[in-house]
Amino acid sequence: MDDQAIKEIVAEIQLLMVGRAPGKIFQLSPLSLVIDFRLRDQGDLFISVAPAHPRLYLVKRRVRDLEKQSMPLTQFGQSLRKELSNTTLRSIEKDPNDRIVSFQFSGQTN
Repeated sequence: MDDQAIKEIVAEIQLLMVGRAPGKIFQLSPLSLVIDFRLRDQGDLFISVAPAHPRLYLVKRRVRDLEKQSMPLTQFGQSLRKELSNTTLRSIEKDPNDRIVSFQFSGQTN
């Protein structure tokens, strides 16, 4: 992903996701997750940190299909689920000098 594409994706998902609480987390591979932000028709947040193919976008899949495709949560996925419970997404920001996207949550973390 190039810098401009990341900026555009962040701008799009920011409008849809800020103020929402994360729901179920689906582990699609050891390096990719889908997080349900209850966006209904817009989709769920797909995040991949695979070094060769990092990705961040909304994906439209039925919960039933995500459940079939998912594997048990890794230790990171379990920690993420624990830390995000009872929180709300406060902001999404792209680092102006790098391809790093930061998600800020507020609420009672565990």
